[in-house]
Amino acid sequence: MTAERLNNERFRALIEAYGAAPARWPEAEREAALAFLEHSGEARELSDRAGELDAVLDGVPATVPSAALIGRLLAGR
Repeated sequence: MTAERLNNERFRALIEAYGAAPARWPEAEREAALAFLEHSGEARELSDRAGELDAVLDGVPATVPSAALIGRLLAGR
């Protein structure tokens, strides 16, 4: 996908699905998204806000579910 074909709506969808880190974006769209980001103030604003959320989410400690929970999920209950 070229930068010309990438629009605000698609960029917003990428950011909402994958976050602000380009390494997380689909490889097939990454180059176009980076070019779009470079030339769009709105895209930079979206990326900045998503980066703030990414930082918060990255700071949440991972938890391991209990064996009982895993068992219930696998059993479909």
